[in-house]
Amino acid sequence: MDNFIVLTGGPGGGKTTIIEVLRDLGYVVVEETGRSIIRHRLNRGLPPRPEPAEFARLLFETDLGHYRRLAHSTTLTFFDRSFLDSACLIARVDMDYYGQICETLENCRFNRRVFITPPWKAIYRNDGERDQTFEEAIASYETLYAWYQNMGYEPVVLPFCSIEDRVEYILRSIVL
Repeated sequence: MDNFIVLTGGPGGGKTTIIEVLRDLGYVVVEETGRSIIRHRLNRGLPPRPEPAEFARLLFETDLGHYRRLAHSTTLTFFDRSFLDSACLIARVDMDYYGQICETLENCRFNRRVFITPPWKAIYRNDGERDQTFEEAIASYETLYAWYQNMGYEPVVLPFCSIEDRVEYILRSIVL
């Protein structure tokens, strides 16, 4: 799916803001599932995340559902993270389930260029849904960079610049 563009990275790199600008420009976007799940759990009085394997499976299944729902589309579509992000966590915490999803990872592909946002100290903020430290954000970024590369994608690191310049950089760098 060359028209499916992933924006990934650790927390605090500006992904959500970029996705919001792309949506405002009229592009189809798929918002990050993790924040939605955390918000829903907090509203129900639950801890933000279930245990890691359950959280990763829930993220994966929800994100795969988004992918499949849009699979017939030829419209340029931007994903704030993808099921590949949660597959990375699954590979670390639930090898049995990972074995079940390997074929999906091979068959359900995104554009080969994946845009990755490094954590940006100047904009990093914790909130009710983001509770990781900046150091954890760096580790997450490094893990995702290597993961996408190992999965056969080309991670393209976004520069630290204005939101408008970052969006323009993405749009110029897409290879269909």
